[in-house]
Amino acid sequence: AIRMLAAERVDLTLEDEYVARYNLAMEPDEVRDRVEFLPGSLSENSLHILVSLKNPHHDKIVADFDREITAMKADGTYDELLRLHGLQ
Repeated sequence: AIRMLAAERVDLTLEDEYVARYNLAMEPDEVRDRVEFLPGSLSENSLHILVSLKNPHHDKIVADFDREITAMKADGTYDELLRLHGLQ
């Protein structure tokens, strides 16, 4: 879809922003320079991490994960990872 936009074969495409930014990062500058993201979103999809209730440590795994994500957001690591991978 990105190359079709850059080649002006289409005027608009609907794509998950993170997927589009990841794919766009692998394109040459002349393609990246011809694509822009519109503000706002048509929908949002949440992501979920599943831990089996059969795992005897499931409560600890979930608590540790939540704690670390919160810490990463607080210290900027989360945003830095998104930027590093072209997702922000």
